[in-house]
Amino acid sequence: MRKLSFYPRLALGNLWRNRGTYLPYLLACIISIFTFYTLLAINTNGALNGMRGEGVVKSFTLIGTIIMALFCSALIFYTNSFLVKRRKRELGLYSILGMEKKNIALVMFFETIFMAVLALVLGLALGMLLSKLLFWVLLRMVHFPVMLDMPVSLAAAGITCALFGVIFLMALLFNLRQVRLANPIELVAAAKQGEREPKASWVLTVLGLVCIGAGYYIALRFTSPIEALMYFLVAVLLVIIGTYCLFTSGSIALLKLLRKNKKYYYQPGHFISVSGMIYRMKQNAAGLATICILSCMVLVTVSSTVALNAGVEDSLNNQYPYEYAITFYEPADGDLLLSGAEQIAAAEGIKLTALQDYRNASFMADEQDGTFMASEDYQGMNLMTLVELFLLEDYNHNEGAGVTLAPGEALLLVTGGRYDGDSLTMNGVPLKVRHLEAMGKANSMSRDLGRSMYLVLPDEAAMNAILAGGGVEQPMRRNLAFDTEGSEAAREQFHQDYGAFVGGLTTQNYFNYRSREGGRDDWYASNGGFLFLGIYFGVLFMLAAVLIIYYKQMSEGYDDAARFEILQKVGMGADEVKSTINKQILAVFFLPLVVAVIHVAVAFFPVSRAMVIFGVVNTQLLVVFSLATVLVYALVYLLVFRRTARTYFRIVRR
Repeated sequence: MRKLSFYPRLALGNLWRNRGTYLPYLLACIISIFTFYTLLAINTNGALNGMRGEGVVKSFTLIGTIIMALFCSALIFYTNSFLVKRRKRELGLYSILGMEKKNIALVMFFETIFMAVLALVLGLALGMLLSKLLFWVLLRMVHFPVMLDMPVSLAAAGITCALFGVIFLMALLFNLRQVRLANPIELVAAAKQGEREPKASWVLTVLGLVCIGAGYYIALRFTSPIEALMYFLVAVLLVIIGTYCLFTSGSIALLKLLRKNKKYYYQPGHFISVSGMIYRMKQNAAGLATICILSCMVLVTVSSTVALNAGVEDSLNNQYPYEYAITFYEPADGDLLLSGAEQIAAAEGIKLTALQDYRNASFMADEQDGTFMASEDYQGMNLMTLVELFLLEDYNHNEGAGVTLAPGEALLLVTGGRYDGDSLTMNGVPLKVRHLEAMGKANSMSRDLGRSMYLVLPDEAAMNAILAGGGVEQPMRRNLAFDTEGSEAAREQFHQDYGAFVGGLTTQNYFNYRSREGGRDDWYASNGGFLFLGIYFGVLFMLAAVLIIYYKQMSEGYDDAARFEILQKVGMGADEVKSTINKQILAVFFLPLVVAVIHVAVAFFPVSRAMVIFGVVNTQLLVVFSLATVLVYALVYLLVFRRTARTYFRIVRR
């Protein structure tokens, strides 16, 4: 028992002596456990049951939980690999002093147990304390009545303990393997061993350039929002591969080109910084590329989700150009719905405005050189054109116009794309077209998800000819759309009363009823959870980048300390050493930020197109939030860099 107690005491002493490196690791573990438990608790404890959009929010939190598990595992393994490298010399000394490898393994086992227990206790305690607050934030984002009835989830706590227990066990096995495969002399020297000077692989360099070029091309090639969303993930994967290749091999090739430039290289500051970075660039490249990718994630995630929330009214106005819209197939249903709306509006003291009453039919069509043909092959829907057919009689009535059309003529409005011709063939029917600038609020009905063509035809015979020519069996339908004008309270009461009136008819009549207020509720239920996860992941990615920067600075400091001590002994002054250090760390640690900003600038186009799917069509708003996010993140990056640079200087000057 006395012998056994020696190892726990030794493990605790080791953790305390190495607290400068273990505290950030402990903090990373606590944050990982806290974030994972919180998302899992929100998803599993039943607090979401019965709320509006329950399925959507649970889907978001479930996806977030899975991503969080993968991300936290990678983060803990990365920080653990740094720790084991720093500890190799110490462990080697234990072996030289007579401690067997099984005894060293026992010490490392207790160190892992202590860290795991402390991280789990603090992480779960923090999660249980703050999960209600974060749940309240989520409810506010989805505009649901605030309720804090969120008990502690024992199931989530158990799953969290099991997952992170496995992660800590895998990290321990990795550490034990490092000790088992190395002899004591290698362990003592391991902490001081830098990477051998790597060779610049032109294959990897070319592969990196090709991958980034292909990713940029895909990102800029597709203009359809659905295409942009589908292919954006492919572009992201290519850019990630290219970034790692260029940082790993391309950076070495660049440094060696600088070394060949004798005028640049043979200066004290340049000589030391360039040679030092070449010597260890293979190891640095992976960390720097990771910082770059994490920075991209932060910038894209935060800017897009904040813009999504800020542009909610633009989104709703785009999706619901009229406050109320109803589609039905029996004309008598329209009379009943319209008279009901007028009676309820009169009772509430409000007016119905911008009333639209029209008949139309629609279908999807493929185009070949101005010839359109209806198609039911929806696999390529994003490449097809939505065709809406209207009657001239309804157009003149709604627009207050007196337009006349001869047989074979039509009015044409195009949204979400272009068609510049003055004639076309629709389902075998030739038409001469006159272009319209607007038609009611039809110019925003398409939501810019693809090209839509609105054709106003002379009469029903012309409409039926086009439908028959394309084999479209869908009957002509009648539509009502209107806005309301009056006090806010009266309009809110109208919304409730008219919704109840329409709901009472749905069992007897078939129609599609949409309201902007109902859409607002659905929007927050769907996209509020997206905003919550976006900010959640943005903060986590930023913390991960900060942690990697911190460990990178420490690793650089330990590797450079002996070298700069030698340089000072051979006559290099302290000011020259400091200047050289500044140049090196500025070049190394700001390179990921610069590359990340370039990636985000290219990604802005597909992101802005994909955001249209969520109803965000205000590109200027997205530009503003993207620039603001870049500036804020750059400021945080600078502050973190300055703070971690102090740690670097302190280590180097020892």
